[in-house]
Amino acid sequence: MAKIDYAYHVSEAQVRRYQKVPLIDRLRWLEEICVFTKMVRQAPDKSTPRAPKRKRRAR
Repeated sequence: MAKIDYAYHVSEAQVRRYQKVPLIDRLRWLEEICVFTKMVRQAPDKSTPRAPKRKRRAR
């Protein structure tokens, strides 16, 4: 899997709002992000096009 670099800016106001979110919700979000990331990394690589499957003819 190729490494993709990106940047994301978070304002002080966003950090303050995030700090007001209950800890249990922040932990739940973190777990969901971890599960999503793991699923994406394990998914088959769809970046290379494949030939369409041929349909079988009924006899």
